[in-house]
Amino acid sequence: LPVANPRQEWQPGKATYCRKCDIIRPERAHHCHFCRKCVLRMDHHCPWMNNCVGVFNHKYFALLGIYAGLASLIALVTTLPDMLQCVSSVVSMDSQVTLSPSFSRHTGYISAGGKVLDATMTVEQAKQKCAELPNCQGFCFKGVDTGGLMNIYFKDTWNLWKEESSEWTAYRYEKDGGSLADNDALQFILLGIVIVISNGMLVPLNCSHLPNMLENVTMIETYYDNMPNPFDQGSKLSNMAQVFGSPGIDWLLPMPPLRPLTDGICYARTDEPVGSAGFAKVYEDSQWREPEDVWRSRYHAQMRPKDHGSGEEGPFSSVVKWPRRRPGKAASRRLIALSQMVALKKTLTLAR
Repeated sequence: LPVANPRQEWQPGKATYCRKCDIIRPERAHHCHFCRKCVLRMDHHCPWMNNCVGVFNHKYFALLGIYAGLASLIALVTTLPDMLQCVSSVVSMDSQVTLSPSFSRHTGYISAGGKVLDATMTVEQAKQKCAELPNCQGFCFKGVDTGGLMNIYFKDTWNLWKEESSEWTAYRYEKDGGSLADNDALQFILLGIVIVISNGMLVPLNCSHLPNMLENVTMIETYYDNMPNPFDQGSKLSNMAQVFGSPGIDWLLPMPPLRPLTDGICYARTDEPVGSAGFAKVYEDSQWREPEDVWRSRYHAQMRPKDHGSGEEGPFSSVVKWPRRRPGKAASRRLIALSQMVALKKTLTLAR
């Protein structure tokens, strides 16, 4: 097994030697100084979960960032108006914060009750006006709300005459938005601060990691410039599939990919045609009986004899063909065992 010195550059198809772990590792693997071990397709060490992000948990890390970022963004958008109102109240030293009144929309005409007021105004102005009137239970107008001026009829009793073909629209005054005391307003502001901080952390995180996945590079590999990315699959969807597996419903779920496109040892390259299963086409041929055959070809190791029986025990005999099933973490250990045996044989030969 040819072994190259590790460099801060692209080294496709080369096994490298880690002096700290004293092991031989596959392409795209790197040593983590915090975990004190080598990680397959290492992206970075995350201090928040005190673990490395690599080939087997990169999908979980990406989903956590995406879902947490969406939740924080929705929380910010939905609470921003009231949060600004609370901040304004605290700054101006108001004793209470008044919330917006609540209305429900209906199709129909308010048939009973006396008219409290008739006026021409917008619907938003009518809502504020209805909340100010002492006996107003709702208002109605003919047509639909277009944001312009409407002839509004305010009523002191709610008795809706409903008809699906009605041209009238009514709004019922449900309740006053109420008010918040200073203590409640400060708690709401504290919640807003937490939401803003969360967005400030998650937005840059997603903006830095998601583009890398779309280009099929890790954080470490973004600094490589000795050649174009040799693992670029030509499209953003195909590059994302190298982390999430073949597109499917499992992309949305925190679970291992149902159809992974890599075993953590070999990765499809730009110049390799992709087969029907999504792997490099050359390795989907029936001649590759076991993952060991694929790995030997990828890393330019000596091939096994053609009469090698499938029932013989070898360093990779317990692993099924890798395009059909992901071997898991044992794959790396078996590759390391193979390389160490070759290195030991060379050492013994030199000793003689």
